[in-house]
Amino acid sequence: MSEISKILKTLGVNDIVTLDFETFWDVGYSLTNIPPSEYVRDQRFKSHGVGIRSLNGTPQWHSGDAERAALAAIDWNTTALLCHNTQFDGFILHEHHNVHPAVYLDTLSMSRAQFGLHVPHNLKSVGERVGEGGKVGFEVLDNTKGVRELDPDQLAAMGRYCLRDVELTWLIFQKLIGPEYEFPIDELRVIDYTLRTFCDPVLHVDERLAREELETERDGKRKVCERENVTEADLQSNDKFAQLLRDRGLEEEEIPVKVSDATGKQTYAFAKSNEEFLNLQEHPLVGGLVEARLRVKSTIAETKAARLINHGVPGPLPICLHYWKAHTGRWSCGDRLNPQNFPAARGKQTQRLRNAIVAPPGHTLVICDSSQIEARYLAWLADDTEMLEIFASGRDPYLHMASRIYGQEMTDKHRYAKERMLGKVVVLALGYGMGLNRFIHTAKIQFGLDLDLDTARFVHSRYRAAKENTIVKFWNFLDRVLAHMTSPRADEVPIHYKSMCFQYETAWMSNDCALRYPKLRETGDNYYYHTKKKWRKIYGAMFAENVTQSECRNVVARQCIKLSERYRIVLLAHDEAVVCVPENEAEEARRFMIECFT
Repeated sequence: MSEISKILKTLGVNDIVTLDFETFWDVGYSLTNIPPSEYVRDQRFKSHGVGIRSLNGTPQWHSGDAERAALAAIDWNTTALLCHNTQFDGFILHEHHNVHPAVYLDTLSMSRAQFGLHVPHNLKSVGERVGEGGKVGFEVLDNTKGVRELDPDQLAAMGRYCLRDVELTWLIFQKLIGPEYEFPIDELRVIDYTLRTFCDPVLHVDERLAREELETERDGKRKVCERENVTEADLQSNDKFAQLLRDRGLEEEEIPVKVSDATGKQTYAFAKSNEEFLNLQEHPLVGGLVEARLRVKSTIAETKAARLINHGVPGPLPICLHYWKAHTGRWSCGDRLNPQNFPAARGKQTQRLRNAIVAPPGHTLVICDSSQIEARYLAWLADDTEMLEIFASGRDPYLHMASRIYGQEMTDKHRYAKERMLGKVVVLALGYGMGLNRFIHTAKIQFGLDLDLDTARFVHSRYRAAKENTIVKFWNFLDRVLAHMTSPRADEVPIHYKSMCFQYETAWMSNDCALRYPKLRETGDNYYYHTKKKWRKIYGAMFAENVTQSECRNVVARQCIKLSERYRIVLLAHDEAVVCVPENEAEEARRFMIECFT
């Protein structure tokens, strides 16, 4: 059976239509400065035409009334859509043609998984990489900037340019699924349900809750500025803020500084990720000022609330999930909205933003996640049989870890609530070699647990000592694997370990996709690999985090393949999936989700 026939059968379709829209653009109105959903929904949007290629046909250009007729003539119930950047073209089909294909395919997504994130994935680059040549005729786009009504010559040139892109996309797809690359068919199904959250949206936005969040954030910033008798402009500017610190009595040597990666010169270190700066929150003279700076600079909740309203009112709300956009293969969000990181109700945080995303009338959202999946998978990779037995028996892994650290049996989570919380921080934070200072910071910021230096040092050392034959041993093993991966000979003598295979600069995962470590080399006590812009450090414990998170992603992806066969996945948030179902099916859907995720 040919690769195409196999894909048609697996995906349950009769045809694959390759498609590419050419649209109006202008200064200030293009995908470089406007989110895709806003661009397509903007009143300025106009399609100049579309190139269409059926499975056994040749590319055809359709413009004007012929565009709508050509799209309407396709039986989309039995047809897969293929594009390069399908989110854009698929959303145009949704918004302007009410077209929703049976399956969404995307060579851009496939390229990211196949070749890694250290190389470009535009159509020209991918075409050249697979030996099919690149795009031609870029001047066509430049000549049509700001032109809403193309003359016949411009339209003909645009058509020729578009048809080359359509054919190139099809050739790339054939190459990627063919014997040279053998892109996994299961991952095509993952791409499909990922793209559908954007191209065929169903969610709505509760505008009242979103506006409450927006006003709460704005009011909070006004209040901290009034309390400290400063303006937002004073807090936003590094130079002005540094002078405020001096005026409040902070010594010059106490003001955090660093060497800029971009300029190589000394600059202020006022980022929320800088521990020295964060520690100033406890300073008696400037603590309130630092808190105010952090509050004003943190535009996340305010910005997300505004964008949620903008993208989802009147709706529906497209959820832009990028397939394989993180180094470990995990999803990331686009469209300048990241619902994956909408805050949960912890400490002073509310989950208004989460609650503002709602199901359409008559439907409800059902949520399920893979509980403690990273801790479980890391224990399996490291052969930590004791912890695996704890998970399997249903006992509390966090109390168990606390018992390990303190050398006494703890079984009552209410009596040992603080110790259990510490055990949770240890299980979820120290498995990847986190340093002492970052451990203290993570315990406070993410878990609300204040640890003094002596306690943190005791816990940190006891954890590593108690697990020297499991997690730490796994780190050391991966250090040796990294050394192996620096040699081209690793392709001839790969290291196989459980669900993974390690070759030259490459770690193959259980889904037949790979994590790439280009130009991997040893320098000093660490290893380094090169991304698009800079060298990144990698070592055993960090490598453990990479492979664990990647394999956990693969577990969730497979769970969601089964889940998507019955229900619409409308959001993925790390190890959690959300489906939208009729209200009377909620309990049945919950049972099925648990079955899929168990």
